Amino acid sequence: MREGQRVSERAELDTARQRFMADLAALPTGARTIRAPTAPKAELSGRLSSLAADVRRYIEKNLMRDAHGAV
Repeated sequence: MREGQRVSERAELDTARQRFMADLAALPTGARTIRAPTAPKAELSGRLSSLAADVRRYIEKNLMRDAHGAV
């Protein structure tokens, strides 16, 4: 969807059902229950943590300086 409009053709019902079943199967067992499901916990990968640290350093070095170049 973009600006409330579909940007691709609607999937066939069988295709949508297969995608739903695959997505459901990928959830932890506790998250698949109807009554009192347990929300899955998101975890950062090492690669994402490293990227976040790189971005923080870049921002601190290049964007957070005042007029005199201090952080």
